[in-house]
Amino acid sequence: MQGTGLVKNSRKQRYYERAASKAVQKKRALKLLKRRAEYRQLVKEGKVQEKEPRRGYSRDTSSQPQTQSRFGETTPIAR
Repeated sequence: MQGTGLVKNSRKQRYYERAASKAVQKKRALKLLKRRAEYRQLVKEGKVQEKEPRRGYSRDTSSQPQTQSRFGETTPIAR
């Protein structure tokens, strides 16, 4: 079944979602920008308490302390 690609094609058809038009995408982006700006303004005025950043995986590794890699100059060489 998997070799013929039947499962893959059936899932593709089952979970198909039509792409949003360019106008809808732009409207959604503008709403998001407006909502973020309003939230920042409320935080600045002190009407809303700023949320703590979410914990979990982050792409920024510069703020985290660097740990030694498993393999490197300090790794003993097998002879």
